[in-house]
Amino acid sequence: MKHYIPHLLLALLLPLCCASCDDTKTYADMLEEEEDMINSFISSRGLNILSENGFDPSRKMGEKDYVLFTADGVYLHIDSVGHGPTLYHVLDSLTKRNSGYRMQITVRFLEYSLSVGDTIVTNFYTNASPEQFYYAKGSSYSGYSSSSSHYTYGSFFASADQTETATLMRTYYGTQVPGGWLKPLQYVGDGGRVRVIVPSEMGHTSAQANVLPYYYEIEYKRYNYPPVPHPAGRSAAPPRQKPCRFRTEAQPLFPKSAATFPRKRRHFPKKPLLKKMTLIKSISGIRGTIGGKPGTGLNPLDIVKFTAAYAAYIRRTSKVKTRKIVVGRDARLSGEMVRDTVVGTLMGMGYDVVDIGLASTPTTELAVTLEGAEGGLILTASHNPRQWNALKMLDERGEFLDAAAGGEVLRMAGAGDFSFAGVDELGSCRRDENYGEKHIDAVLALPLVDVEAIRSRGFRVAIDCVNSVGGLILPRLLERLGVAQVTRLYCEPTGDFQHNPEPLERNLSAIMGLMSEGGHDVAFVVDPDVDRLALVCEDGKMYGEEYTLVTAADYVLRHTPGPTVSNLSSTRALRDVTRQYGQAYAASAVGEVNVVAKMKETGAVIGGEGNGGVIYPACHYGRDALVGIALILSHMAREGKAASQLRASYPPYFMAKNRVELAPDTDVDALLQAVKAHYAGEEINDADGVKIDFPDSWVHLRRSNTEPIVRVYSEAPTQQQAEELGEAVMRLVEETSARLVAGE
Repeated sequence: MKHYIPHLLLALLLPLCCASCDDTKTYADMLEEEEDMINSFISSRGLNILSENGFDPSRKMGEKDYVLFTADGVYLHIDSVGHGPTLYHVLDSLTKRNSGYRMQITVRFLEYSLSVGDTIVTNFYTNASPEQFYYAKGSSYSGYSSSSSHYTYGSFFASADQTETATLMRTYYGTQVPGGWLKPLQYVGDGGRVRVIVPSEMGHTSAQANVLPYYYEIEYKRYNYPPVPHPAGRSAAPPRQKPCRFRTEAQPLFPKSAATFPRKRRHFPKKPLLKKMTLIKSISGIRGTIGGKPGTGLNPLDIVKFTAAYAAYIRRTSKVKTRKIVVGRDARLSGEMVRDTVVGTLMGMGYDVVDIGLASTPTTELAVTLEGAEGGLILTASHNPRQWNALKMLDERGEFLDAAAGGEVLRMAGAGDFSFAGVDELGSCRRDENYGEKHIDAVLALPLVDVEAIRSRGFRVAIDCVNSVGGLILPRLLERLGVAQVTRLYCEPTGDFQHNPEPLERNLSAIMGLMSEGGHDVAFVVDPDVDRLALVCEDGKMYGEEYTLVTAADYVLRHTPGPTVSNLSSTRALRDVTRQYGQAYAASAVGEVNVVAKMKETGAVIGGEGNGGVIYPACHYGRDALVGIALILSHMAREGKAASQLRASYPPYFMAKNRVELAPDTDVDALLQAVKAHYAGEEINDADGVKIDFPDSWVHLRRSNTEPIVRVYSEAPTQQQAEELGEAVMRLVEETSARLVAGE
């Protein structure tokens, strides 16, 4: 046997050596790059990606709403559904009657990845059979070819000389949607207009080399016409009509790749396009996309290592010695796998696990103290998309670890500074799914939660729980608060989020549309782990996430005066409202753990963050949407005001959020010092970057720890003033950065 060992080692190591020496970019690499391009574009434009499950084309889409059809990777936005029956229905009907038919499709590339001139035009024809498609080439018919029983005609041409650029939308009926333009036929009629984002493989022939996505607008028009005989026995294209032309000066959206390689037809799995694995380790925990090789994504090996390091740290430092750790999770698709891995690891470290099942972040925080546990792990990626998950670490107080503690856990994980228990010291697991009800009990026991006042108002409330644990606990909370009617959107805890899970206006077109129809007093929207809260007014307008904390604080200060705290990037309105009550306001560095530390330091009666996070120490030191809902409904009930009236009673501020990209070698510390010196005459706070307070506005500059950028947030009484202030500071940053890089 020993004679085979060298050969076995060689067989195992040779592929690894070859792989490490081969720097050629593969087809799969290029596809991953393309997917990253699409996701980067979606993120930079702030697009709201909806699931095709439950997609209702009759409901008007928000300007940034796009539906992702996962089977073919097409992102679709409907600008106009047009008139009459859907074109798919028309085609099907005419086919059955063997009637002639012509459709003209006009395409405008909003931003495109091929340099093909400023105008791209096509006509699309079909007569008796929807399996036949024709394109127009200038003034001539562009050809005929066949593939099995399906037929494909023509090509795409661009610019004045009709130079052939590519078969950008070559397709045949009844298969995937290679050009992305068949998908809308199911939803739009004559005159329908859509926008689509399409991977290049869906719109290229196998002869092309570049993997680049496309973003274009399509308008559909249909006409009836008599069938025209074709020499091969099928009907040919009708005489060419003068095409409609859209002109655009758009530049390439994505950079061209210099690599070339053989093309293959791509079959899209039923999952989002983002395939590249990401693993982010920080002092607040570990998060990443599910899958990948060890160290590249959030997979079982990395979960075990990090969980073991956390358990070893808690054993060394916790003041409670019960050998118990609480585990709760949101409803993500990967939740069961992550939970099973975490629970098994904790048992292997000698801990008894209290598994509270599907539970919000604040529920898990409360469970730690109610159980008398040594710590807790929350399995949630908060507002990140469905392919993400994370482990968030709690101490024996049910609070997040501070920077020093988080850094030590990272060190221990990297060094393997932990050891597992022997067979006689293994832990156990106990399931307890009653903590949601205990959480509601704690909220209703708060002196300022006025259940009788809420019940007497007969509130009609809508909720959007983005298919996670909020759908389990919010309806029960509202029922026990005495709310008369609850309309539920996306309350099934499937983990398959029906819209971008971050509770921002651009992602909430569905519930805003519902509210605009009337019949409700207020809507509450939460993120997947229910620690952030957004409101929608009775008229369908956003309340403003920055004002969630302001409203809760107004109610608390009215009855229990004391200091308040928010982070440096939150609205000034909280400071103004606090001072109206003659109380002190303090600002902390960004991050919940920093807000909590400042609240304890100042004895704040309430605090939080401008992202809809309400922290009310009378319940616990953690952001809690349930507490926010109960306090705000009590406030509305006692004041007798509509949501829009309550919002109008607070100082109006508008915020602009920008970023400045810097040269990689920029000395960011020197840059921020230069900005401080420039504004030396103003009120400055440098606890977290540089915040400059002006009499009626402010601007906050923060560096990124992961990339060479500076984030620039500004706030002022009008949106225009906020934008102008941000732009002025960004110009200063750019000019200062250029001087520093030049050595001036």
